[in-house]
Parts: sequence; structure tokens; C-alpha cells
Amino acid sequence: MSTPVLLAFLSALAGGIHVFAPDHWVPASILCWQRRWRLPTSLLFVTCLLTLHVLVGAGVYFSLIDFFSHISPGALYLGTLIFALLVMLARALRFPRIHEFQRSGSNSLWQILSVVAFIGPCESILPILVKSGSIGQGYLVPLASFLGGTLFSGCFLTLSGRLLWNRPLLLPRVFGWVHQRAAILPVLVGVAFGLRYLIRLG
Repeated sequence: MSTPVLLAFLSALAGGIHVFAPDHWVPASILCWQRRWRLPTSLLFVTCLLTLHVLVGAGVYFSLIDFFSHISPGALYLGTLIFALLVMLARALRFPRIHEFQRSGSNSLWQILSVVAFIGPCESILPILVKSGSIGQGYLVPLASFLGGTLFSGCFLTLSGRLLWNRPLLLPRVFGWVHQRAAILPVLVGVAFGLRYLIRLG
């Protein structure tokens, strides 16, 4: 498999895997469920939310690209990788505050703003863009692939949650799983495997 194709594949895979972290889809699914939004409205909200999430993350990279250019590729890649993992762990520790979304009320503008603010910029795309720049493959294809993977998984998970929260015991069990910090483990394993191949690329 050629390097551009492999980079696009790994970017899409990284985008799809990182959304499985519950802070990326559970708040949005609860919001759609509480407001009883229909499928098109829910899909539009999730698409806009996740697109903004990825583009803000990419914006962070491009706004600091002059700074990145003065660091050796090896140190830069390792630094962005460590930063991404630390942010993921911080999100996992913060996520039990998800109960605030339930209590904020179905007609509260704060609930929508909280979901947008909670997901924040996408730190997972930084290693992808750093690697793409270091091997001279450009940014458009990896960015589009990452966004495509993010939207595919994110829309599926959010809309599935929107339907499944009607089951009385399911949502409390998800909260219990998250409070045990177990929800982040599959994501970290997936990211670790993906980065193993990303490091070898080029």
C-alpha cells in the first residue's frame, strides 16, 4: 500500500476510533434524546458539532505551525503524541460531570453550549498532521479522512444512543462504566495500535 493511501487509511481509522471516547458522543446523544429531536435534526447537530471539533483542532496546529517548524520532527511528533494522550486522560477524569447535562433541563441553551464546550478542540488530529507534514504528504487528504472517520463513528454512536436511552437501565449503567474510568481503555488501546503504525510510516 502506498504511503498516501496508508496515511489516509490511518487518518480515517484514528478519526473513527477517537470518537468512541464517551465524552465525544454521550453528551450529544443525551441532548438529542432529552429534546426529542428527530433523526435529521440530531444528525445535523452531531455533524456540525464534530466538524467544529476537528476543524478547531486543526486550527490549533496551523496557528502554531511556525513554532512547530523550529522543532525537530522526532521531538515534535513525540511531544504532540504525549500531549494528545494527556488530554485524553484529562477528559476521562472530567467526564463523570456528565450528570450536569441531565440536570440542566431540556430547554436550556446552556446545555447546548456545555456540549460544545465539553468536547473542545480535537487533540487526536495533531499527531496525524505532524506526521503528514514531516513526510511531505500535504494536509488535505489526512484532514478529510480524519473528519470522515470521525463523522461516521460519531453519528452512528450518537444516534444509537439517542434511541437506546429509552431503555430504563441502560443510561445509568453507562454512567457507572464511565465513573469506573473503564470507558477510556478501549480508546487508548486503539490509539496505541494506530500510532504504532503511524510512527513507522514514511
